[in-house]
Amino acid sequence: MKQILSYFTLSLLLLLSSSSGNPAPEGERAGLAPEFVPGPDVIVGDLPELQQFGSSGTQVGLALATTACNSGDQELNWLGYGNIEHPAIPQNLYRMSGGSSNSDRFEQIGQSWLKHGIEAVQEDACGFGCRPAKDQYHLGVGCSDPYFAALNASQNFLGSRAWVNPFTGAFPATAINHSGHSHSGTAHRLLVESNDLNTATNPGATYYAEAQYITADEYAWCQAHPGECNMYNNASYRRFDVTGTTSFAFVPVGPTVHMTAAINAWTDATINTIEPAPGVDGRAFIAYKVTNPSAGVWHYEYALYNENLDRAVQSFSVPLGCGITRPAESSRISKRWNFGKLGIQQRPLDFESNRQRAELEFGDHLAKRERERHSLGDFV
Repeated sequence: MKQILSYFTLSLLLLLSSSSGNPAPEGERAGLAPEFVPGPDVIVGDLPELQQFGSSGTQVGLALATTACNSGDQELNWLGYGNIEHPAIPQNLYRMSGGSSNSDRFEQIGQSWLKHGIEAVQEDACGFGCRPAKDQYHLGVGCSDPYFAALNASQNFLGSRAWVNPFTGAFPATAINHSGHSHSGTAHRLLVESNDLNTATNPGATYYAEAQYITADEYAWCQAHPGECNMYNNASYRRFDVTGTTSFAFVPVGPTVHMTAAINAWTDATINTIEPAPGVDGRAFIAYKVTNPSAGVWHYEYALYNENLDRAVQSFSVPLGCGITRPAESSRISKRWNFGKLGIQQRPLDFESNRQRAELEFGDHLAKRERERHSLGDFV
């Protein structure tokens, strides 16, 4: 009896870090970790709110409030506009839906440009025991710095992801130069199609917002202190309930999940790490979920998530194996987000069925070496 490959989904998430300081005080740290790690270590301590700030055509512009915390024993540089020694912050939005449990598929439905840090206040939102830095241009050991959603929606502080190396945190001083173009209500913000949020057309779906702090301090410390590399825990996520059909409101559900990317919210998915050059470049993750919607029919869903791998991912293939029948109509390509200097452009990825090698290949055969980071494409 032949097995039937009912439909095949690849959700391609291609995402988008020398300082000195005083030793940290001892003690527990609000349940996040029992002690400070060596070096600077910026994490997302809280994602308190998600708001809509504009609309244009079929799309809305959102922004996510973020609270950064320094869980390392060294201060972090936080020099503002016109300087290259500050964090850059991507914001992403995902939807889990499909199947009887509304968890078959995990898709990215929106993302923003990178919010560039300006100055740091010295608060203690993570409960680490803040030792304030001497000025607002550094984040002290154990200290936190909040950015309200309105500030993360400020378009003049948002710069293209294409300028930033997601592993080293390097970017040019012109990374947030907005000369030569105007801003609509959605420009550079967390851009989402209204239909992807409409609760009437997405019954049972759940939504997850994610933010990540990218800073050159961590990479510099890692190079000077091999084995003390803190570039892999910079993303956190939180679930939000959505209401609305054209104008949307968001209510947080449960606490922020710290130091973990949103792909981990995918119920019952298996996730494996991809790290082609440890210590030289970042990591990506391949996640998959297999369901059996009817006798002899199997649903394979894949998500390829690029956390901070600068070299990015060009293509992805899956061997079909013997006795597999894939209906011609089962291949679907939905979205891929590409970032240029002036905004987000949307165009499809190519899908190829290689019958000689009995495999399915997903990739961009029109532009072979694009640097895909901080984005997701969905394929069936």
